[in-house]
Amino acid sequence: MSPAPPLRRAGRQLAAAWRSGAVKRGFFGTLAIELGSFTPAYLPQASPIWGPLRAAHLDGPAVKVLGTVVVMAGMWLLVDGWFRLRRPSDRPAEPWATLLIWSLPFLFGPPIFSHDAYSYAAQGWLLLHHLDPYSVGPGVLPGPFADLVAAVWRDTPAPYGPLALRLSEALTALSGGYATVAAELQRVPAVVGTALIVTFLPRLAGHVDRPPAGTPASRATPDAPDTPDTPSRPDADTARSRVVWFACLNPLVVIDCVGGAHNDALMMGLVIVALWLAAVGPGRRADPAALARHRAARWLAAAVLVGAAAAIKQPAFLAALVLPLVGGPPPDWRNPRQALAALGRMLAALATSAATFAALSLACGLGFGWLRALGVPGSVATVSPTSLIGETVQWFVNRAPSHAGVIGDRTAVTLVQTIGTALGFALIAVIALTLGRRRPVHALSLSWLAIAFLGPALHSWYVLWGGLLLPLGHRRPATPRIAVGVTVTLLSYAGINLAWRNGLWAVGAAAAALLMWLAVLHERDRRRADKV
Repeated sequence: MSPAPPLRRAGRQLAAAWRSGAVKRGFFGTLAIELGSFTPAYLPQASPIWGPLRAAHLDGPAVKVLGTVVVMAGMWLLVDGWFRLRRPSDRPAEPWATLLIWSLPFLFGPPIFSHDAYSYAAQGWLLLHHLDPYSVGPGVLPGPFADLVAAVWRDTPAPYGPLALRLSEALTALSGGYATVAAELQRVPAVVGTALIVTFLPRLAGHVDRPPAGTPASRATPDAPDTPDTPSRPDADTARSRVVWFACLNPLVVIDCVGGAHNDALMMGLVIVALWLAAVGPGRRADPAALARHRAARWLAAAVLVGAAAAIKQPAFLAALVLPLVGGPPPDWRNPRQALAALGRMLAALATSAATFAALSLACGLGFGWLRALGVPGSVATVSPTSLIGETVQWFVNRAPSHAGVIGDRTAVTLVQTIGTALGFALIAVIALTLGRRRPVHALSLSWLAIAFLGPALHSWYVLWGGLLLPLGHRRPATPRIAVGVTVTLLSYAGINLAWRNGLWAVGAAAAALLMWLAVLHERDRRRADKV
């Protein structure tokens, strides 16, 4: 078949998306963010882009002010466009078209709000020179690659999975040895992961965490997804619609996954495909034994995908435990025989993922050196609650008379972070024992959020692990409001951090206040619309 019809169809879908005023707002928002990225807060000092900027006298204080204001305005436009697309009737039919339009400016500029892509490229450069990124940092090879890495990460080993490092090596090899080109190419896996997310997450919606078959509508849980038989009003959010707006079109996805080129995008893309593979089958079969074998084959294949995702980034392992629970009727946990069978399947899925991870580690020739680097992300202060509390306690400890003259002590920080991690695992256990038996995917979402918020480091792309899955089958009215608040808060922090680096923290604070006010207006208008 000629490829022309699909291309024409895609062109029509893109044109339809572009006719939306909200989509245009988002596009001009990301364009403004990308244009504003050519400021000292974004570009490493070793970036070759500095040469033309200095030659054109575009590196002075006025440019810092202008760049910061342009980025803040872009964030406001992107968030406003996202809010305007919340009602399904106001949204283009194909989410991929909207996300592609919003992502286009980010495909042709430096990584934004993070320098991690430069670290990926430098780690690939180490591998090209037969050095182990699990043992040494990029600084052992002085030159353009090491110079582009943030100073705090220049001498630290890589905490990523072996497959992620080999992908970085391959992309760095394609760059021909040009460090900035290598960093740009690191966006390719992130774009692939984003495409998987926007393609398979809406398909997964409505197939997980449903009430058991035969549950009367009056007894169904209040956060069960809409079904074609129970629409509340013509413009009501269906399960797919909630996922599209809540997750696929979320500004954090386009900014962190595409703009920031984070490998979390590929990890989550593979996990979502695995969940879809485990949850969606060819329909019911007459032979229960054949149906059981088919389901087992699906979740075992999905476990292999989760193992590959963990070889990108290790938190993916948690998804393996829920795979056998999403592809069929829930077990009766009060029945010892069914409970033991379900636990056996969960352990088999985890073992399959672990075996896949081990096989990939051996095939990549890097072994398990990442274990030595697990503490690397938490070695730098972030907005993680445990990090903030630990740094505050450490500040008081360092000013005690007993610490006079002591330099570099971080004992209190480490202690608080350890306590936070332990609390996170305890919370995951509680979630698994309560919610996990009835709604495993929602339990997985909350477990990842617990890891993100109680772990030693917190970044907005960490929140995406659980945030992408949060709307699946969840209809509590407070959840979208919380998601809006968290999204705007994380974007506000990114804006303030950018403005602070440019010496303009007041501009960032003002922009954050405007974003918060925009969110308040949006929620007020939404509540009014719901009452109509």
